Amino acid sequence: MKALFYKSLTIFLFGLMLFSPIPLFAIQNIKASLAKMPVVAESDKKGIFVDLLNEISKETGVTITIQVVPFARSLKSLVQGKADLHM
Repeated sequence: MKALFYKSLTIFLFGLMLFSPIPLFAIQNIKASLAKMPVVAESDKKGIFVDLLNEISKETGVTITIQVVPFARSLKSLVQGKADLHM
């Protein structure tokens, strides 16, 4: 059941990326900054969002660098342009 959820979510997010105004083929590396939360993002190796981003990376071939930090620092990284994605 968990694998089906991840696969469905990956396909959905990949579809959003595919039809987004930013061409996915032009993106080679994405820096993702995740807010540290239990279960969702506990470290750069553990958490639902981490698993999701790793699956998206596998499916698309785009390298996603993940950092898990406190919420305020994660958001600040996005605003300052140090990260491309905040979750």
